[in-house]
Amino acid sequence: MNTQNTKPLRAALFGNAIFSAISAVVFLLFSQNVGSLVGLSNHFILVGIGVGLGIFSADLFHQASRRRIQTWRALYASLGDALWVVGAVVLLLWFPETLNEQGRFLLIAVSVIVGLFGSLQFWGAGEAHRLTGSKFYRHCVAVRVPVSTAMMWDVVSDLSGISKYFPSLRSSIIRDHLEPQVGATRQCEDMSGKKWAEKCTKFEAGKRLEMEFLCQEDGFPYPASEMIGGWELVEISDKATEVHIWWELRPTPSFMAPLIMPLLGLKADMDFPPLVFRMAGCEDIPVNTKSLIRRMLLPTPSC
Repeated sequence: MNTQNTKPLRAALFGNAIFSAISAVVFLLFSQNVGSLVGLSNHFILVGIGVGLGIFSADLFHQASRRRIQTWRALYASLGDALWVVGAVVLLLWFPETLNEQGRFLLIAVSVIVGLFGSLQFWGAGEAHRLTGSKFYRHCVAVRVPVSTAMMWDVVSDLSGISKYFPSLRSSIIRDHLEPQVGATRQCEDMSGKKWAEKCTKFEAGKRLEMEFLCQEDGFPYPASEMIGGWELVEISDKATEVHIWWELRPTPSFMAPLIMPLLGLKADMDFPPLVFRMAGCEDIPVNTKSLIRRMLLPTPSC
């Protein structure tokens, strides 16, 4: 069961969106008044900032209101906030005469608020993945395919066969030539030469399997000290299955979890839907820009 908490991130995004929207309205409707107040002669600069803030606030509202929140988008929102703060520092230190005393005070006050929202978003992005009361973080991808659960299980349970469907994998084998079962270890190598192994710890025929990543083996390529993952099949109908692929891990270093998890999540959202469709035998996978954007903005709820 998903016990992740997205409320802190949603609250930070909504707060930032409201603040940015109010600022945009003020800059657009009262640019001349604000320009006179802060000592800025060219009020069209404020109009331009207002347009940018309006677009920024719309994106924040979209992020915060989605059923499945996209934590990687919170990262670029925090980056935008950080750039505002850096720009304010540059302006105050190297071009202080651009604004009068009131203008400099207002810029500092606004930058403090912006920096606070950026920090809360960054922290919230990590909390959105962290399992409540745990040091583990989770990401899950849900993909619905038009095949029966039995047919899908035949492919998923073939532990050594995943490289046939994943273009970035060079090979996938089961060590010691064991059958797919609890205790079997799958070893994978990608096209760049990175290798890792996963030991099967749960194997429920027709339903789910769970793998423990052997993080302590030399050359383990992922930033995690502990990591498990799994596949679960949910029968929707006789001819439809929802496939859940999930990972739970302890990122290393732990303080970088708000950065590591959104980026790993984005890669999983982009890579695994096409993989699942190939495994289901759906050859007509769209590869255009619209399809890529849809995967990046995966609409399904967290699983």
